[in-house]
Amino acid sequence: MKRYLNIIALIACFVGLLVFMEKVVKPLIIDVARSDLFLEDTTGQGGPEADSATMFALAYAHCSTYIENELGDDTLINFAAKPLHFWSLGNYQYVINAEFEITDDTGVSQDKKFVCRIKYTGGAEGDTSDYEEWSIEGLSGLD
Repeated sequence: MKRYLNIIALIACFVGLLVFMEKVVKPLIIDVARSDLFLEDTTGQGGPEADSATMFALAYAHCSTYIENELGDDTLINFAAKPLHFWSLGNYQYVINAEFEITDDTGVSQDKKFVCRIKYTGGAEGDTSDYEEWSIEGLSGLD
């Protein structure tokens, strides 16, 4: 008899937990998800169009400039005319996947691919062509 009471108590606790999750936890989670808690306030309102071809081209040009500065003057670097792939992450953040040909001082040439994550940090009135208003967030493929 005691065993049946334990099983009934276990089932009652399980049903109570399901009702609690459905009536209390689930509505709370839905309210938090609908709120502005996870929205990021952007100051770029009225600024340059974030997904424009111009912004992608500038992001690629600034990544290329950064790579040229990183590799130094003892190498010759030829970048492709366009990146292989590019994505906008929103809020003026971009990922550029491209390739370049590098020739070292001994004349050995090799093709390399890189991925660059870059962000435009200038405001709506900022100059998008200014290298100082862009921030390299990550770079891979140079090693």
